[in-house]
Amino acid sequence: MSATINIVPAMEADLPLIAKLAVTSMSVHLLFRIIYPSNNPLDTTKAEHDVLKDLQHQAKNPAARIFKACSTENGADIVGYMMFRFADGPIDDVIAPASDKIVSSAAAEATTKLGNDGGTTNVAFLSKVSSLLKPAYARHMGGKAHISLMHRLGTDWHHLSVWPHWQRKGVGTAMMRWAFNEFDLDHLPIYLATQTLGEAMYKTLGFQVAEIFDVDLRDYAPGYLEGYGLHRIVCMLRPPVAQSVIEN
Repeated sequence: MSATINIVPAMEADLPLIAKLAVTSMSVHLLFRIIYPSNNPLDTTKAEHDVLKDLQHQAKNPAARIFKACSTENGADIVGYMMFRFADGPIDDVIAPASDKIVSSAAAEATTKLGNDGGTTNVAFLSKVSSLLKPAYARHMGGKAHISLMHRLGTDWHHLSVWPHWQRKGVGTAMMRWAFNEFDLDHLPIYLATQTLGEAMYKTLGFQVAEIFDVDLRDYAPGYLEGYGLHRIVCMLRPPVAQSVIEN
């Protein structure tokens, strides 16, 4: 993988493409349809706007780091990105909902039937996720210096993303390992939340499961998606690597 990608800090001009990358990588999953209950699943305008807003917010944070993986084969095209934040211990409001348009299950169904143009966010679902993630984050990381991969949208998927046709080629793992080395992250605990799809990769990088939450999608999905079962959120923690291990 090191022969085909180059990992470097992202620039402000990269953020719109990175937002599109993050949304595209997620839009094929059921969870995307829950968060953005649009009648047109191909319309990702609202999602890209939300993620770009968060990226721009984080880019102004001196404690945050955003970097990109670029192909060395296709003219330095961006194929993946990662974002994290150095945190000093206090737990701030990093996973607040991104919109004030609250959509219940019934309202989401009604909105969809009316032909929603993609401008509504299912904040009922995001608020539920936030109500689980925020206290868990405080329990595990409150009062501790750490690295956080938790962000403002109340979702668990856009701290690391790879274009679909580049997935399962080691790009995500390469970015994580690059971050460990480039920013000397082995001395601090690292905390994140992921879906079950990402759990195996993070375990290979030394992360351990801290807590697991299941959200019943029937309570938040539009009518045409009800009955799809549970959305599992896996909170994971990578303990500091022992100094003796680092030196060896």
